[in-house]
Amino acid sequence: MENKAEKKEVTVVEFKEGDDIVTGTEVVASSDKGIDYDKLVDTFGCTRMTDELRAKIEKITGEKPHRFIRRGMFFCHRDLDICLDKYEK
Repeated sequence: MENKAEKKEVTVVEFKEGDDIVTGTEVVASSDKGIDYDKLVDTFGCTRMTDELRAKIEKITGEKPHRFIRRGMFFCHRDLDICLDKYEK
């Protein structure tokens, strides 16, 4: 049976010696400094969460963003701004 699901582009990252390893099941820092989140954001083509984006979530939904977003646990995103624009329209 043919799979008719839309195929999405997948980011493939090859880990090199000395890289932090962050997968869905594993987080390993390569140094005592911990995970370099700025490098992760750049590697995976994400955009950092901003105060403006948090305010937009609250304006559009009428509720405060999830506490993980407010506390900075979700510190980046991919296309959340596009989703919010479509939701707003």
